[in-house]
Amino acid sequence: MNLRSDNPMITDDVLNLLVCPESKQRLRFADSAIVERLKKLSISGELDTIAGSRVNGDFEAVLLREDGAIGYLVRGGIPILLVEQGVAII
Repeated sequence: MNLRSDNPMITDDVLNLLVCPESKQRLRFADSAIVERLKKLSISGELDTIAGSRVNGDFEAVLLREDGAIGYLVRGGIPILLVEQGVAII
């Protein structure tokens, strides 16, 4: 399932402009299975950012790099595109 319809602030035009701040790879919405898995890890205190900070479950979507290795959380319809705020997708 593509979560784009649940995020009206991130239109296709906007998504086409977004890139990973580190690698400059294009981004795409993660499917619902990945989002739910990350939310469960977050709730159980097992999800950290690349910088080592704990992530709380307060996000509604994830933007993945093309290689699928790093995701950026979307909170309140706004993607948090800071290198240190990325999460490793296991």
